[in-house]
Amino acid sequence: MTDKKTIDGIDYTDLSARRDRYDHLIYLRKQKRLIEQAIDVIEAEFAEAVLKDDADGVIIDGLPVITYKQDGTFPFAKYAAANPHIAAECMVTKTVFSVDELKRLFPQEYLMWRPRSFKIVNKKG
Repeated sequence: MTDKKTIDGIDYTDLSARRDRYDHLIYLRKQKRLIEQAIDVIEAEFAEAVLKDDADGVIIDGLPVITYKQDGTFPFAKYAAANPHIAAECMVTKTVFSVDELKRLFPQEYLMWRPRSFKIVNKKG
């Protein structure tokens, strides 16, 4: 039985090996940050080009590489926080039917109209 603690062939009981591995970790983290920053810059350049051209995306060699299409959602909470006066002007009130109120106020009516489905269950046992 060995008392050395190795991970991927590196003896972590050896302080110089541990230091080398730590230095390598720090180096990789710096590289990761630089790569992420470069990615952010390139993505921003593409986004700026798409917005400037009012396009739906970027096509390279006939293939879409970036798409910029409306996804059907609107960030209402963020918009209302940034523009409370406009958001207040654009609010509408809808009249909706409340089944809960029907149950509370007219229980017999609810029982008569409540949705039911007829189903034959084929279970043995």
